[in-house]
Amino acid sequence: MKLKQIKIEFQPVQDRLVMRIATDTNSEVLLWLTRRCVKLLWPALMGVAQKSPDILLQSHPDAKTALLGMRHEEAVQEGDFSQPYDETALVRPLGQEPLLVSKIQTRREDSG
Repeated sequence: MKLKQIKIEFQPVQDRLVMRIATDTNSEVLLWLTRRCVKLLWPALMGVAQKSPDILLQSHPDAKTALLGMRHEEAVQEGDFSQPYDETALVRPLGQEPLLVSKIQTRREDSG
């Protein structure tokens, strides 16, 4: 199963973000992201990105920052932001209601 699309929307009544994650197998997972969760998530994602082997090889902090910025730009260029979120025929194996994210753990796969 591979990631296909992500959509994040603010839900004012809940005062939370709902993250919709669609896969290439037409499955979708709904998650509630609280303010506290987002404050934990962003540094965790940055930490994972900074542990990339090519970034770890850089000895100078400015070189690490520059390379991280270049990798970010490459990822943005590869993204297809012209396609709206495809909501057709998605199966929700974890249920119809969003799950509340209360804990965040990160790890890198050997493949990157």
